Amino acid sequence: MNLFFRLIVLILRNLFFAKPLDYLEPARLKFTVWITDQDAFQHMNNAVYMSIADLAVIDLLMRTGVARNMRKNGITPVVVHKSCTYLKMLKFPQAYEVASRFTSWDGAYIFFEHRFERNGKLHAKAVTVGRLAGRRGKHPTVQEAMEQLGWENVPESPPLTEDEQRLLTSLREARAKSRDGAAS
Repeated sequence: MNLFFRLIVLILRNLFFAKPLDYLEPARLKFTVWITDQDAFQHMNNAVYMSIADLAVIDLLMRTGVARNMRKNGITPVVVHKSCTYLKMLKFPQAYEVASRFTSWDGAYIFFEHRFERNGKLHAKAVTVGRLAGRRGKHPTVQEAMEQLGWENVPESPPLTEDEQRLLTSLREARAKSRDGAAS
């Protein structure tokens, strides 16, 4: 329930108060660890990090104007991978900030980075990979989607890091195996 409340607040803030962002500009969100965010060890639960990263993706898509245009054109980003590295615990009632940004894209895959920071120090770093899905099961490339969204002079993706390249290869292999398994 608490993440639903945070989602409603995020949507309202984006509709009425948020400053629009350029597509490569990081979006920053401020949160506080609620008592319901903690696990039995009295630090923020791993699943909460992942849910906050989901909220950060929604915020980034809304603030860059991508969400509205995707919806109009029947394009949906679907999360296909998420991972998080935890460096320092966040506890109730600490305030923290999440800085999220698009890092790169390749084909229909988009990479997002989420940095959980407190007092300028990194506490956790999450990576979300989304894949675009269109109408009737089609998967437009990011390039095609940007063109459909009316972006002129569609930008090239920043280069994929070695980690992103390995992850992308792994995702494509898993997808191919899944298709091969379904065909037999």
